[in-house]
Amino acid sequence: MIASNIFDFAKQELSKYQNPTEVVSGWDWSMQEHIKTSILYKNGRLLTGNIDDKPVKNIILPILNLEYRAEDIDVKDINLYVEDEDKNHLSFLINKYHDDVFVTENNVDDFIDEENEESIDLGAVLVKDIGEALPEIVHLQDIAFCNQNDILSSPFGILHIFSIDELKEMEKRGWGNRENGATHTIDELITLAMSDSENLTSSDIEVYEIHGTLPKYYLNDANDISEEREYIKSLYVIAFYKDDAGDQKGIVLFRKEQKQKIFKLYKRDKIHNRAVGRGGIEELFEDQVWTNYGQINKKNLLDAASKTILQTDDDTLKAKHPTGLRGMKNLEIVQVQEGAKIGQIDNYPRNIALFDKWNEELEIHARSTGAAQEGISGDQPNSGTPFRSLERQTMSSQSLHDYRIGKHAKFLEELYRDWFIPYIIKQITGGVKWLSTLDLDDMQEVSKNIIKRQVNKLVVDKILAGEQISEEEIAEFKDKATKEFMENKKRFLEILKDELKGASVAVKINISGKQKDLSLWTDKLVNIFRQIIGSVNPQTGESILSQPSFAKLFNQIISASGMEPLDFAEFTSAPSQQALPQQLQTNTVSQAEQIK
Repeated sequence: MIASNIFDFAKQELSKYQNPTEVVSGWDWSMQEHIKTSILYKNGRLLTGNIDDKPVKNIILPILNLEYRAEDIDVKDINLYVEDEDKNHLSFLINKYHDDVFVTENNVDDFIDEENEESIDLGAVLVKDIGEALPEIVHLQDIAFCNQNDILSSPFGILHIFSIDELKEMEKRGWGNRENGATHTIDELITLAMSDSENLTSSDIEVYEIHGTLPKYYLNDANDISEEREYIKSLYVIAFYKDDAGDQKGIVLFRKEQKQKIFKLYKRDKIHNRAVGRGGIEELFEDQVWTNYGQINKKNLLDAASKTILQTDDDTLKAKHPTGLRGMKNLEIVQVQEGAKIGQIDNYPRNIALFDKWNEELEIHARSTGAAQEGISGDQPNSGTPFRSLERQTMSSQSLHDYRIGKHAKFLEELYRDWFIPYIIKQITGGVKWLSTLDLDDMQEVSKNIIKRQVNKLVVDKILAGEQISEEEIAEFKDKATKEFMENKKRFLEILKDELKGASVAVKINISGKQKDLSLWTDKLVNIFRQIIGSVNPQTGESILSQPSFAKLFNQIISASGMEPLDFAEFTSAPSQQALPQQLQTNTVSQAEQIK
């Protein structure tokens, strides 16, 4: 049945959320239990509580830490570019603004790390657009209720537990404003919450934020029968308190129609008909449970082995020493009857090696599941493991992480396209100027264009003045201007007002994984460098790569190594024998004539 108001609806959904849902016949799954178990296991906690008699060996956390690093996306690999042909040259400026200003001021790197860790841990991450530079991460453990088969398909609630200061901050979002449908102000809610006898020992206040398509009459204080069959997407912020009679009452802090989609959900490894994907912790549940089982049994064996238990066939000895031989001094003599014996019972834990092997097998299985073998984790491989074999294992392990990076990158591109880029364009529309530190590639690219313009101006000025300029003078001027420009890496960059107006800006994330193993990447580059240097003819300056057949083979090797052949294009092209200075002078003469 449809609840009569938003408060009854919230209570109804909170109750339903306590029950599991059926993912497939024979598999009942609870999102609450999934989140609870994942968080406990990650932090070395047991569902039944941690006590001394239950040792825990956390095999999950090291694998998660590796996955965080192996599946990280560096903000340096996020490239913005202008799709318009006439304004494509502005790609450099908008990219530098993104790297120097947007990323730095808004801690984009931290945001990407946090949402990535959430999706790895729990199998999904939910983000919410709040109208600022970055969206807000809605932690799944804060979900008060939702459709456990598909979060965004039905109304869902988020539980906020605010301190008084935090709740007052929400006034900036219009909470407690009667113009936004509020029945009470935030100050009134605080007063009511603090007067609640059940809340006297705490300053925390529970507030529910509800999103979804709901009956339209929920927006009104009075039930309008004409609206009973109308449903609209809307947002409600409500809270509960108990009156003097002990009855639970509800108040509204915010309620409005919500036209825009402000949530995005990313699932790590999708499971059909389940609200979240397969989490990195979840896939290690069984290995962790049985590892703990092995640890508990090892402890029991060690406890038994640590006891010294005596046995004797002397009937009178127990009467003489009713508490055993405790408290006796070193080398003190115990007298036994003639022919009787006394000795220690053998309680050596001979089966303990079985549990060591058991735990080792479980840990190997967990590493395999999480693609965390020795080669990628940095652990010392078994003695005698061939280098090539280790390298192949590393590449195989990394391939799973690369696959997940690719899916995660698509989600980030969606965030940039729908939220980040519009925000950036809005910030720079009025013009912006900032100090940037250029790297070597930037310096070379910028200097090439700037020096070209300076040389053109020099030649034009000389010709207009009726003077001659030689190729040697042009070369000398270029060398001097280039040297002066390259001395200072810090440069002021500026995007003029309306310069990007109407331009279409896109984003591409480089997921080639070059940064994942810098040592391996460096080894590849060094080997390529050696091969090229070794094939250079000192008389002509040409190498074996100047021949088309070898150049083609070289490009295939580069591609198979995971690198870009375009980065090495200069090595495979024949040296150009063009008289650039003469061409430049010819072009500038025609330009000078046009100026006249």
